[in-house]
Amino acid sequence: MFKIKYFFLIIFCCFIILVACHQVLALDVGLEYGGQVGLGTKDIRVTIAEIIRTIMGILGLVILILLFISGLEYMLSKDEPEKKAKALKIFASALIGLAIVVLAYAISTFIINLLLEPTGPQEGGGPAGPANNENIDNNNIEEPEIPSCTGLIPNNAIACPSPNATALTESTPNTLVESCSLDPSKCEYFCPTDYNIYRGNCELGDPMLPKNYAAFYSFTTGANDLSGNHYDGIVYKDDLTPDPSAISDGNLNLDGSHFVRVENYSMDPSFTVIARVKSATPTWNTYGWIISSREANGFIIHPWTAGNPFGGTGREWGGHIFDSSGSVYRKIITAPDIMSWHTYGVSYDSSNNQVKIIFDNKVVDSAIFPGLIRTSSNIMIDIGHDILTPTERFGKGQIDWVYIYNYAVY
Repeated sequence: MFKIKYFFLIIFCCFIILVACHQVLALDVGLEYGGQVGLGTKDIRVTIAEIIRTIMGILGLVILILLFISGLEYMLSKDEPEKKAKALKIFASALIGLAIVVLAYAISTFIINLLLEPTGPQEGGGPAGPANNENIDNNNIEEPEIPSCTGLIPNNAIACPSPNATALTESTPNTLVESCSLDPSKCEYFCPTDYNIYRGNCELGDPMLPKNYAAFYSFTTGANDLSGNHYDGIVYKDDLTPDPSAISDGNLNLDGSHFVRVENYSMDPSFTVIARVKSATPTWNTYGWIISSREANGFIIHPWTAGNPFGGTGREWGGHIFDSSGSVYRKIITAPDIMSWHTYGVSYDSSNNQVKIIFDNKVVDSAIFPGLIRTSSNIMIDIGHDILTPTERFGKGQIDWVYIYNYAVY
């Protein structure tokens, strides 16, 4: 009776091993489709899984052999106690090995299933979202759909409404334009207000400039400072009546009577100020108006009108830097053209007393002023206006944006 019990126990253990092997070998890892379309079917995760399965299969085979040998030896031992004891010892060892293999199988199966689960969020239900290259018209025009074109949609761009774009094909490239032409043969996008076309994308301000500015005025949300430091400005008329109408289409539009004032800006000894400006006239209409702070520790991006002593063309401009006593130091150059958009800037490094003049993001001139000593202070800054008693100067043109840094960028 004892031998029969052990025999059935051996059969039961073999059945468990066979079921376990079948479960492991039947695990679907979803690689058959790759093989059907000619792709490689080996994944590093699957390779690891196959190694584990192979090891488990070998161990299972060894345990099966041990169980068979111990059972056979036990049945053939008859009345020999030593052989029976040896057979039972082998059987007990095989059972321990079986327990280890079954536990290892459970753990490895759990880990393999985790490895083979899809990664990332898996959304279910609802209509499918747009494909990676599907173009959506952000203007919500009545017929907004635009056929898919090749290439990536420009960053921050808005699709031009073109309901009659029947000529578009999958090989039609995306086109970033200044304004929509509704050309049915083009897959057109344009930039939102105050975003500029830069390397095929729409970028706010100047993407080449660092982002750790102390103040940034894009003139998309009035004269608010977008740095988070709350150096917000107010748009005034020449009689100091607030008038935000001078800001539109992402620009500060200067007609000779409007400007922006920023009170209590915390100025450091080193600084950089840069503005994107377009003059309304071929020569500057007046002096000093781009950005001005005529105070101790202030600065000016200073235009010079025709007949000035620094060239007299009317396209001269420069950086004026005021020291802690209010004395001014300046460096002046000539712009080739002022009726197109250009960036104008001045940078000062208090560690070496060096002033740099920036035009279109390049240092075009510099000077060292050993006696220029500045300290930290709160100053008032005017954009589009220069206070020079008894004459006030109001610019004519447009300012796209202004960056102010409390260190020397260049």
